[in-house]
Amino acid sequence: IGYEIIQWTYSAQDDIWEPEFQFLTMPEILGEDYVGDVHDMGMDMIILPGASRRSVILTVSKGSSHFPSEGTQFQHRQLNEAGEWEPVQEPLFTTPPDVSPLGVDIYMDGDEIHIA
Repeated sequence: IGYEIIQWTYSAQDDIWEPEFQFLTMPEILGEDYVGDVHDMGMDMIILPGASRRSVILTVSKGSSHFPSEGTQFQHRQLNEAGEWEPVQEPLFTTPPDVSPLGVDIYMDGDEIHIA
């Protein structure tokens, strides 16, 4: 059914970290009829240029683990009004089987986002 994630915000005035509990909808392989194990891992939380809300990029692998896997999707999710991180588009990128998503990151070059 998914799980909770926690976004921590630091208050310098109070010198404390405040938690905000959010829910990650069930990690799934998008656009496929896949039945089997799914493993996900948060990669980056960013605010895209011109956007007013945060986006999260997740790696979602099918198979027995992230590596080796049967393939990994890089998914763009945003927080909906119910406080759930849900997919907002088709996968940004998909690796072939047995290619590790570890060490992959995103970066901005002008107004373009790149996965490297």
